[in-house]
Amino acid sequence: MKCIKFFVFVILLAFTLTAGDNFNLVKTWHPGDEVAGRYAFAIINDDGNIIATFYMSGNRVITPEKIIKFAPRGQGPGDLTDMQALFHYKEDIAFVERPEKVKVFKKVGETYEIKEILWLKRGKTFHFIKNGLFLDNKWFLAGFEMLDFDKKKEIQYISHLKIYDEKGKPLKSLIKQELNKPGRLYELTKYLVDYNPFSAS
Repeated sequence: MKCIKFFVFVILLAFTLTAGDNFNLVKTWHPGDEVAGRYAFAIINDDGNIIATFYMSGNRVITPEKIIKFAPRGQGPGDLTDMQALFHYKEDIAFVERPEKVKVFKKVGETYEIKEILWLKRGKTFHFIKNGLFLDNKWFLAGFEMLDFDKKKEIQYISHLKIYDEKGKPLKSLIKQELNKPGRLYELTKYLVDYNPFSAS
């Protein structure tokens, strides 16, 4: 076992020492001086631009030359609040606003506008979504879903992946686990930022 660990260490060390020669500067972006704060989600669109959601300042399209605001925080049709995930949906992008509510935005010029609101059939229990994927006409939502709770044994039955069909009907809950104490690792990111007594979050 020690020999295997040493061998892996040598390979990683060799890769680290030679990796610097393989990186070259390809492009420099100068999108502006705006500081949007800590981001929650980010993806790359078909144009090679960044679509990002920031905790305090909302959503942005970031290009090499500028930053474009869209979908402000709020409760209107084209607004977003309580976002849990951002990912590609067919030719558009999808924001999971709540476990049962997905807002789809289409590209219009350099920015995005609301296209439709889709609904997924929600179960009775808690579901915290961290990421998602739309593939083969199915929704794959990763996170923490409470399936059941045994009060006598104090065991939570959870799932880390829920699959829906295209129309939002639940198909399966996968990657199941039993927890004998409350599992709240999905909230860990809040402990990885500097303490700020003036922050609204």
